[in-house]
Amino acid sequence: MAKRLVCFVLSAAITASAVPFAFAEKTEQENTTVIEIAEGKINVTYGDGAFSVKDFEEIELVSSDTSIIEIGEDGLIYPIGVGEATLSPKLNEAEEAADVITVTVSPRQAEFVSPEVFDKAFDGEATALFTAETIALENAVEGDDVYISTKDAAAEFAAAEVGEDIEVKISGLKLAGADSGKYTLAEDTADAKANISTEISAEQIAAKITAIHQPKGSDKLQLPKLPEGFEISVDSTSDSRVIAEDLSVMAHAEDKEIELVLTVSEIEKPQEDTDEIIPDEEQDSENGEENPDGETDTENSEPTEGETEAKTGEENQEQVNSNIAKTEPITVKVISADEAVITVLAENGTVEGAGAYLFGESVTLTATADEGYVFAGWSVAGEHLGYEPSYTFSADRVMTVQAEFIEKDSRKVNITVETVGGSGTVTGAGEYSFGDTVTLKANGRLSYWSVDGVKISQSNPYVFTATEDVTVKAHFSRGGGSLDNNYQYFTIKFVSNG
Repeated sequence: MAKRLVCFVLSAAITASAVPFAFAEKTEQENTTVIEIAEGKINVTYGDGAFSVKDFEEIELVSSDTSIIEIGEDGLIYPIGVGEATLSPKLNEAEEAADVITVTVSPRQAEFVSPEVFDKAFDGEATALFTAETIALENAVEGDDVYISTKDAAAEFAAAEVGEDIEVKISGLKLAGADSGKYTLAEDTADAKANISTEISAEQIAAKITAIHQPKGSDKLQLPKLPEGFEISVDSTSDSRVIAEDLSVMAHAEDKEIELVLTVSEIEKPQEDTDEIIPDEEQDSENGEENPDGETDTENSEPTEGETEAKTGEENQEQVNSNIAKTEPITVKVISADEAVITVLAENGTVEGAGAYLFGESVTLTATADEGYVFAGWSVAGEHLGYEPSYTFSADRVMTVQAEFIEKDSRKVNITVETVGGSGTVTGAGEYSFGDTVTLKANGRLSYWSVDGVKISQSNPYVFTATEDVTVKAHFSRGGGSLDNNYQYFTIKFVSNG
């Protein structure tokens, strides 16, 4: 991997017309760059950090364009954009205008690692494929949306022949992103190396995939385009609440680093049917020889057609499955968002409450089914969140919520009841439609109801909504008689001793 490090000249500008300085000099003073004015100007480069102006350290300055030059609360000067602005001392009403200092901020020269290209199987062509459509800059200012795009770039092998470490020429690289205007590329070309083999394996391809870049504002990661005959998918994500398995990105209030593991696999090719039609007599002779008793000897015979197909299918499946490989964990930095945008997907119903929220705000989504439909639950990235039509949560991240609505009576739910302990019976078990109200009534000395070993209620009757198949256990106390609504009545007789 060849690292492109482009040398560059710093460039920012300040003017003090009454001061005849010959050169601009930088000196370090208490970890802060102090710049001397040269002929009324100072040249700096975007992203070089804060500085102060010699002889103006104790003077409060004002910037003419705060999108280019910003004065911090600490009194230091911060180049935050590219272009020209002026600085002047802050004056009282009684003071006369002072000389102005002009500052020019030049773009930052991009530093990046040359794009990688995939190894390929020999096809007689020199075209190469990039392992990623975007490449992060190594010297980008924190928070900037800037990267190298390979989308319209071209990569070609120096020779379209089988070999190792063949030189690849890359051209057409571009800066992209909302902050790309603050940077510059010295060249739009780069060099790489890759192999051309008679065959290519999933392992070779997976080894080349080492990074995935998320441009700021994007809500989905873009996987690289693989060589023909292979496909790529997500094997695992360290936090599906930030990057889901479908590569949806849900930003939080803070930057997050998520690890992804991808799977590269060869696409199974349809098997060609090469079976020949064999006459019955030849088929019998191939499957086994007839013994003197008129029976066919199958001990040393060849497998039958069905057995051959089964065996071949197993071998093919084994071969296909063997050409699968996983990438090493890839760290993806998900850039924070200013607000949590809550999006809701819904069909056959409506949902209120979606929109933009400040991080930490309470969000309440309320689902209403269309006529003929019932609400069937909330989910995010495949994770079920509940069946209640009203769902309240804290806006801690950008997310897309799926609201499911189904036709009435289209989904059946089985409610099973088991009795435990003393004698007693329960009515109300059976098959229900999703969303129906279930009423379980215990006849006997009921203690409580449980599901999967967890006590859920002591009420009798026990009323709930049918949402999924469930087995409810009714726990009864020992002894006869009935216990209604958990109240037990006793008759106490006092006997006098005297």
